Amino acid sequence: MLTEAIRRPRILATVFSLFGILIPPQLTAQPYSETESFALADDRAAALGAMTPGSVEHDYFAVLLAQQRGELDRAQALLGEWAENHPADERYHRLVLRQALSRYSENPAATFEYLRRHVDIADRPWTEEAPPTERPTVLSPSETSDAAWLQHAERKQDLEGFTSSGLWRIADRQLDEIEERHLLDSIDRPDFPDLVSRILRDLERRRHATFGDLKAHRALTLAQLEECGRRRPALFADSAFVASWVARLQPSNDIDRVGSDSERDRELVERLAALGRRLPPSHRELLAHALYHRLRLDWRSEAVDLETFLEYLALPIVRETQPKTRREEAFRTGTTILYPVRQEWSGGLECVSGDWPLVRTLLLHLLADR
Repeated sequence: MLTEAIRRPRILATVFSLFGILIPPQLTAQPYSETESFALADDRAAALGAMTPGSVEHDYFAVLLAQQRGELDRAQALLGEWAENHPADERYHRLVLRQALSRYSENPAATFEYLRRHVDIADRPWTEEAPPTERPTVLSPSETSDAAWLQHAERKQDLEGFTSSGLWRIADRQLDEIEERHLLDSIDRPDFPDLVSRILRDLERRRHATFGDLKAHRALTLAQLEECGRRRPALFADSAFVASWVARLQPSNDIDRVGSDSERDRELVERLAALGRRLPPSHRELLAHALYHRLRLDWRSEAVDLETFLEYLALPIVRETQPKTRREEAFRTGTTILYPVRQEWSGGLECVSGDWPLVRTLLLHLLADR
């Protein structure tokens, strides 16, 4: 097949020349070299006969042809003539190596001796060696058992031998304070056994701890936050705890909720207001934020609720229209509400810097009906 593939360009060139077609030089077949002629010839003896007798190429391919035919004695004789007529170059040594390998079945010792001397092979017994036995090839079941892996993981400090999913293996184990803290800083799922109790116990131990400083705090669901607040009411004074609660009140962007934007905002505002009423006076800014947006929604729908408006007015809000000394005192004592609400408490609603335009509008609207 290879011979036919190489001959095809010559045949095409001949056909094209008969019809006067000009062939680009790069498409015309080039003359074969002596190596190509020998390699592609169906009759290699004829290809050898076309070479110049006594030349290096002729003598090289003569030895090669004899070796290919299995005429090793003739090849050996031709190699002797080569040494008399030509220098011992790289091609000569290649033929000698082929000759030594070809005679392996006749005299293995002679072949090995030649290889040791000329091919830089170490002088060692040519026997197949068994694989090294210092390392096991089969693991013992006792070393790969569940208990063995657990014991191996426990050797590392601070529970670093466990992944977040592997921590379930020690959920029923009694841990010391440091181990339990590392456990809570590795949990990223809310369904870990007895998670709320573990968090509250850790917060009780660390008097100056802040909610949210461990990974498990950020994994709690709204129901779990509710339980934390019920069992430890002091958490409602922790701004990070309130921020976590607010974040879970917002509707997920992945849920296609039914209803208009105003309906969704009203639902969020009601939930924020319910949370704000549970906070201590120092955190009532969340309630003010929620009631403000509730009143704005009421004004847009032309259904202002008087009770909501009065509840909002009763809040100790410091407005920009009040004297600077009053605002500075409010900031220093923390007993009154300053606008705007902190961003992490906004629930995704606008953080307004002042409420006077809305309050004035609602007052005029309600007084006009009296």
